[in-house]
Amino acid sequence: EKTKRAIALAKIASSHVLGMTYYDVQINGALALSDGNIAEMKTGEGKTLTCSAAVASNFVLGYKTHVITANEYLAVRDMETLKPLYEFMGISCAYNIAKLSKEEKQAFFYYRDGMSAQTEGEYAEALENYYEALQLEEDPYDRSYILYNIGLIYSSNGEYIQALEYYHQALELNVNLPQALNNIAVIYHHQGLKASKKQNLELSKGLFDKAAEYWKQAIRLAPNNYIEAQNWLKTTGRLTSDNFQ
Repeated sequence: EKTKRAIALAKIASSHVLGMTYYDVQINGALALSDGNIAEMKTGEGKTLTCSAAVASNFVLGYKTHVITANEYLAVRDMETLKPLYEFMGISCAYNIAKLSKEEKQAFFYYRDGMSAQTEGEYAEALENYYEALQLEEDPYDRSYILYNIGLIYSSNGEYIQALEYYHQALELNVNLPQALNNIAVIYHHQGLKASKKQNLELSKGLFDKAAEYWKQAIRLAPNNYIEAQNWLKTTGRLTSDNFQ
């Protein structure tokens, strides 16, 4: 039952994040793989998405997974294609090919351990691993997610100034991070509410305006997300059709 639910979740997430949905043949293949069987599929039936559903199933069940191919190009291509889906579901991923340096592999291990500790609420351990990963990781895209996760931890601890700093650093490396833009907006909105309660209306308005700008940027990247933010923007007169032209 958990396997079926995990695959259903992956199907929804894939459609949402990648714009690709699972067909019956892919779901059946993922179920076979999740049960420890070999699934033979014809060319064009979608082995890449099939594997992603099986990976998601194993993740929900608490298993780590290696997806193996003899073709290094496919290893890189498929990981980069599916990485947004995996990260949306909280799954860390990387490829391991002969060309990867020892430092790059070690950076991923620190990142993986950081995500695991963060999931368990062990924030100090998570930060220690993330900082180690930053010392080794050179790829801007991967560094952006490490910085974003550090921002999440500081935000969870109520340390909003530090959180904003790391969110902005992440966006400098990767402008396609709507979740970082959304979290920045959430912080400014929260601060605006606090200022409003203290009757500091000028400060409150400025903070709400900042929140609006970041939410509008996030919505441009992910127009189907952040519905509550979209409603707030509309009700406060901060969202018009011109914002997205």
